[in-house]
Amino acid sequence: MELSWILLVLLSAVSHPLRDLTLKGVAHPVSCYTGVCLSWIVFAAGHMALTGQSAVLPAGVWPLAIVSALGLTVYYYGTLSALRRGNLSAYYPIVRSSPLAIAGFSWLVLEQSYPAAALLGMGLIIYAGLSIQKGNGRLLEDPRAFAMAVMAMLGSAAYSLSDAAAMQSTASAPFLFYTYIMVTLAMGGLRAWEERGYSSPLWGVVRGWVLNPWRTLFAGFSSYLSYLLILRVFQLGAEPAAVSAVRQVSIPVSVISSRTNLGLKAKDESLFLIPEEHTPPQELVSTDQYTHENRWHALNDGFVRAVVDPQQNALACALATSRHRQAEPIEWMRIERVRHAIKGGPEHLNNHERLQLLSDPVALARLHEAVWAEGNQAWLQAWRASVKADPHAPLLPLQPATHVNVPSLANA
Repeated sequence: MELSWILLVLLSAVSHPLRDLTLKGVAHPVSCYTGVCLSWIVFAAGHMALTGQSAVLPAGVWPLAIVSALGLTVYYYGTLSALRRGNLSAYYPIVRSSPLAIAGFSWLVLEQSYPAAALLGMGLIIYAGLSIQKGNGRLLEDPRAFAMAVMAMLGSAAYSLSDAAAMQSTASAPFLFYTYIMVTLAMGGLRAWEERGYSSPLWGVVRGWVLNPWRTLFAGFSSYLSYLLILRVFQLGAEPAAVSAVRQVSIPVSVISSRTNLGLKAKDESLFLIPEEHTPPQELVSTDQYTHENRWHALNDGFVRAVVDPQQNALACALATSRHRQAEPIEWMRIERVRHAIKGGPEHLNNHERLQLLSDPVALARLHEAVWAEGNQAWLQAWRASVKADPHAPLLPLQPATHVNVPSLANA
């Protein structure tokens, strides 16, 4: 291995996960990846114009471009299907294990042999990839997601072999230009097929990258530059299996960059945000403020307040529904519930017993009356402690922030 192309591959491997991380969590990933493919066509056309590369692709390269386009389509769709069912750090190592497929193809078809050290390394890759899939006592947490990741790996191996062969006969920009025209059509067709039950399948094709234009553009630009480095390495004569093996550096990069704490720190610095996050609409802002105030003023022990506090007891009784008529069994049940509550105090009532009292306004009113008539200290002390320990909870009657004079209807 030459140090020059190893450094190029390492630089590509470090930047490669940016595409998937940028598009992670988008609502329409297939559509966004279609937009990424479309951006590659624009970048390749600009690349040809700036560098003066010929737009004519040699006839012998077209079969390689077709195989590359098929492999890329399988790779993209398999990766997206796996990530939709699982997380990036779990399935990305499987997706990026293409050296295994490349080595297997070279051994079976090209009759190329590998040293024992290389075989041991491949075995370790397989073991590590399967180990992180274990969950709930099963070998595979999600067999379908694992199958999609394996399919993406095979697609990655196919386009790597094709691209390496093509770079010996043509320049990078025209090859990517025509290859990604085919990939864009294939990805758009897959997205339209997924949206076939809707009234406008075409909108389903463009919706993702129209709603997320900057994320799609950044993902396309970063991935285009990353892969240009790989094509340059192929032009230098590097072997596809060796290049793919060095690119495994992208696996720990993706695992580390997928950590939640890094994402939260990036959010605190206003990085990688969607428009609704860096410029939230007023509806979301108002909802967040209301939720904050509601939780700030929440009653931590509302049951004790509903039993003891006169005004809150009246409100609780008015909101409850008396579902039963006068009947002796119901009366005995109410008497027993009130007696049990008075004797044990609030600490000896479980949630079910509390709910029974709150659901019966007659029993709740009788309990309130008994607490004050007997001066029950267990209930009164719990009520005073609740008020003292929860100063943010509002006390009834609730008063509006400003008093508005409502016109009288007497003279209407």
